[in-house]
Amino acid sequence: MKPWNAESDPGTNTEPTSKTPKTLIEPSTSVPDCIRQGINRGTAEVLGFKEGTYNGSAAYLAVLPDASDSTRVTAYVVDATCVSHHTSTPGKVLLTRSYPRS
Repeated sequence: MKPWNAESDPGTNTEPTSKTPKTLIEPSTSVPDCIRQGINRGTAEVLGFKEGTYNGSAAYLAVLPDASDSTRVTAYVVDATCVSHHTSTPGKVLLTRSYPRS
């Protein structure tokens, strides 16, 4: 898995482009409950999510519509410890960024 960190923004694709699009979309029902709780956006639609690493730790990247601007999305990087330890404690949001919706 490619790690995410502050220097390599999770919304930036630095890989060469190809004819096959790369997506991170998975069914929103598969987002672990503790990750949803950490994001704290209730039943907001998850546009896509992916498991990976952030600063050396297991994390999830989740993309949701921006709560206040329909022309943007908000990306959340959430610590995945709650998933691996099967706890009901909300995941800790490590990074939040807003991007133009394309």
